[in-house]
Amino acid sequence: MQEHLIILPLQELKKWMDDSKDGFVYFTFGSMVLIETFPRKILDVFYASLGKIAPVRVLMKVPKPKKLPPGLPKNIHTSPWLPQLKVLNHPNIRAFITHGGLMGTLEAITYGVPMIGIPLYVDQYNNIDAYVAKNIAVKLDVHKMTEEDMDAALNAILHDPKYM
Repeated sequence: MQEHLIILPLQELKKWMDDSKDGFVYFTFGSMVLIETFPRKILDVFYASLGKIAPVRVLMKVPKPKKLPPGLPKNIHTSPWLPQLKVLNHPNIRAFITHGGLMGTLEAITYGVPMIGIPLYVDQYNNIDAYVAKNIAVKLDVHKMTEEDMDAALNAILHDPKYM
């Protein structure tokens, strides 16, 4: 049986972003990585830290949102697909949480969006290291990341003017 995807219509997405008066964080690991398949320990770190930044909202691209474990913070909105350029170019965006893929990070740089990079594969490590050196990203290690690490990265990227 095929799973139906509920994709937020563009008008509703625009309203959600416009209504994010305290800003929002865009979170995606691209089209190949399924966030919902991450170990519960990692998802718990994301849930705990992202919930603490409210009233800042989080827009998370999750291919199969129904497969996420329960407990998603109220400030997180999920969607299986998002128009990335429109999201990254929105005036209320404050940060981009990414795996460090070249296309998405170049789009973020184009629109001046600071990043939290959590590299997973090959070139993503070098990409994020280069952005850290330019003060446009903070890097986290998905295998060692704690709630405190994620809190510190969010605090830096959202509040330290050197990343703005």
